[in-house]
Amino acid sequence: MVPSQSLNKPSSSITSNILKEGKVADGLPGAFVTLLAGNGDDIMGVVCLAKGLRKVKSAYPLVVAVLPGVPEGHLQRLESQGCILTKIQPIYSTQLGCSVINFTKLRLWDLFDYPEEEHGDCGVVYAVLDCFCEKMSADNPQYNIKLCQEKLYFNDGLFVFEPSKKTFNYLVETLELIPPTPTPFAVQVNSNATQQHFGLMKILDYLNKSFEDVYQPISLIYNLNLPMLWNHSEHVVDVDRVKVIHYCAKGFYYLLLTWGMALVQGSLPWRYTEEEENMQREDVKLLVKKWWDVYNDESLDYKPPAEDSLEPD
Repeated sequence: MVPSQSLNKPSSSITSNILKEGKVADGLPGAFVTLLAGNGDDIMGVVCLAKGLRKVKSAYPLVVAVLPGVPEGHLQRLESQGCILTKIQPIYSTQLGCSVINFTKLRLWDLFDYPEEEHGDCGVVYAVLDCFCEKMSADNPQYNIKLCQEKLYFNDGLFVFEPSKKTFNYLVETLELIPPTPTPFAVQVNSNATQQHFGLMKILDYLNKSFEDVYQPISLIYNLNLPMLWNHSEHVVDVDRVKVIHYCAKGFYYLLLTWGMALVQGSLPWRYTEEEENMQREDVKLLVKKWWDVYNDESLDYKPPAEDSLEPD
């Protein structure tokens, strides 16, 4: 968990799931938050994320930070699933000459209407009541026995944080001033990566450097990246015990525990064909099935609370 400076209390609360510039609803001590960009099929992941939280009866809402270009139909579908929507603008990198969605994750620290938030990518599905407890770190074998890892490295796919305007301003202002941490990740990837992959490594290195003194890893039980099943199977617990699964898309780089990178040869559940490398495994098929079971469960669709009916005198 990343501690922050003092929080600014929002001036007013939102009582309905409406699209609003730069603000989200308040009134609860925490929220889950994810980003959505473009008009592609990632919305399926966000819908399943919302349903997964309802399945475990989470007390916290799902806030979707929406970038420009998301179709109105997608926004309406998210609202129909009980999501709280907030507009954000992309963060532009002068070094790369483009905006990268991973840079835009810095805007999460500007959504300070909740004292504590948890970010999860759209490929994350939950099977736990909430993930705002210290047990996530205490239950981590990496945290307790260090494994083979030289030191911790920030995982931007799933993390718990405390939003802060001061922290947000600092991150944005210093992003272009501080070069990436000279880790083997940057050396290995930057030589032949696309701009998006280069941007991913830059922001990971930057977040890692910014929070190296306070960052604590999340247990594999609460944050199982799917490639762990074939890259570090010796450290993966029984998948039936896993509470949070992070499915990874083909073509993205994945941080190995042994200070290295691996190109993910996998698939997001909604693009799964059983033909992708490593995706023929029985444990992977089981986890993909679990995702579809949640996604297709109509009983998990959002049901708005009934309005109180007033009897006439």
